[in-house]
Amino acid sequence: MAEARLELGFNNQSILVHPLDLTNLTIVTLPDGRNLTACISYFQNGSWYGNDNDLVSNMSYQLRNVYAVYDFGKLTNTLSGVSGDPFIQLLPLTNESKASAEFKEARAKALSFFPPEINISTINDPVPQALG
Repeated sequence: MAEARLELGFNNQSILVHPLDLTNLTIVTLPDGRNLTACISYFQNGSWYGNDNDLVSNMSYQLRNVYAVYDFGKLTNTLSGVSGDPFIQLLPLTNESKASAEFKEARAKALSFFPPEINISTINDPVPQALG
């Protein structure tokens, strides 16, 4: 069982994402009818241009990993030109060693109800029957 680690950086602040928020278990049925378990990433790559990229986080990320405060700024007063910039404040909550232990316990329990895991060393094998 592999464990992923992801840390997001916002300005000079690093926020560790809980390993349970990074992957999901799924069952893959092979052409020969065998079922195997694969771990699929919640984070998908994308083709972005420039340096300004957006990240849409889900509620499990926000509730488990950070306390978040959102300020959407002030509307511009057309008479005085006064406005306020929007901002986000984040307080990291994830303890790395505790999160790792939680992941191992929860994932081991979940895997006990799933078919055997795909052998990662054979995923790129040109012979699909070698996946088991």
